[in-house]
Amino acid sequence: MAEAGITAHFEVADAGNIPALQRALQQLSAKLGRVGTVVYNAAALHATDILQVSPAALLQDFGVNVAGALGSVQALLADLQKSGGTVLLTGGGLGTHPDPHYGALSIGKAGLRNLALQLHQRLQPEGIYVGLLTITQGIGAGDPTYSPEALAEHFWQLAQQRTSPETIV
Repeated sequence: MAEAGITAHFEVADAGNIPALQRALQQLSAKLGRVGTVVYNAAALHATDILQVSPAALLQDFGVNVAGALGSVQALLADLQKSGGTVLLTGGGLGTHPDPHYGALSIGKAGLRNLALQLHQRLQPEGIYVGLLTITQGIGAGDPTYSPEALAEHFWQLAQQRTSPETIV
């Protein structure tokens, strides 16, 4: 990235440990001077039947899948307000079509979708755009619809148009 003239900064945090995640994001904000875009793409991916998921495991996964996204927005809210920022979230088809073989993830994606729609409605009057890209199939290189490049283009369109709270592919 340096050869392209791009400077990158990073901090490491567990998305399920909200205080640590928020500290890391605030440290990044201090390094950058202000954060204008948040991309939350974390997920706890477990193929576990809903009847086999312990309540404790469900809560832990929900922390990564949903609470981490909310905590990220809250940690950077002042920056987003100053910059008229953008929040992009990655959803999944399990949020609208749950699968009991992916019990906790289905609940997490439904929760993230609900959070995205609420944040879009709540933050839009403040000039902050929140958008959700719901990906209904597996991501695959070379696939014209689900390649990383095609999905990046959908994120780009969400961020540029700043109108619809969700794009489903």
